[in-house]
Amino acid sequence: MDTIDKANYFGSLIKMSTEQGIISESTANALTLQFSERLATMCKAFMSEGSTSIRVEIAEDLFSSMMYSLNYYFNTNNNAETAIEAFQTLSFNEIYDKSLKSIDALKRKITHFHHLIIETRIPTDNFNYNLTVDIEIKKAIAAFYRANYFPHEPVLFSYRVSHEETDDVGMTYIFDYCKKLLTENKLCRLFLGEGGNKSLLSVEDEQCNLFDMCLKQLLLDKAFNMFTPAFLNAGHGEVEAFASELSRRIQEQSKLSDFYTDYTRVALCRIIREMIAFGRVRAES
Repeated sequence: MDTIDKANYFGSLIKMSTEQGIISESTANALTLQFSERLATMCKAFMSEGSTSIRVEIAEDLFSSMMYSLNYYFNTNNNAETAIEAFQTLSFNEIYDKSLKSIDALKRKITHFHHLIIETRIPTDNFNYNLTVDIEIKKAIAAFYRANYFPHEPVLFSYRVSHEETDDVGMTYIFDYCKKLLTENKLCRLFLGEGGNKSLLSVEDEQCNLFDMCLKQLLLDKAFNMFTPAFLNAGHGEVEAFASELSRRIQEQSKLSDFYTDYTRVALCRIIREMIAFGRVRAES
């Protein structure tokens, strides 16, 4: 089962289960037929009164919505045996209804994270940060008013988090973003104190990340000299070692969990590399 395509978990698992004789072809065909029937029902709900057709783009979006929900449900359970058992004992509609409940649960988690983000918000005049915290996240949650309609739609926020890299889209992207933003809020408050820091109150660069600014301030507070030859010539391993050591000291002092410590370490590695690049340019000029 280790060759299952997680981007198409549902379809991949049905295909593999049929090829290996775990479920019969008739079961696979029944699931596929029921999928089509459920899609047709959703399309009809989108048709205006008196209309007998639906735009191709809408139908494709609804298909993608169904696949997104199913893939999320099976990826979250992360158990191929459980999924195969569902194929053998449940109708497609029962499986799909379970996937919608999992999407609804995800929306509740996102809403809870947003409340925590507001509670731990960083006092700052940064326009993009406040716009995202106060308006954009709330609007993104409200946009997914029903789980079975377009949970895969792309979402972008004005404020960038420190670790932007992700393959997630739609609701899972919002969840990942909110988790990271909450993490950064908590770490900023930890590093700079509950009252925030004057350096974060007025930020001219609206594209900057406040957590990165906190870490740069932390490095400066430790008399971190970016212009020494040893620093300018530091290699990848040395940067990793320094960031790991500093993160470990932070963990010991603040009793951070491994998740927060690792999040800090990754950000420190990137920031130190940026500082090395900047220092080299300054040294050459």
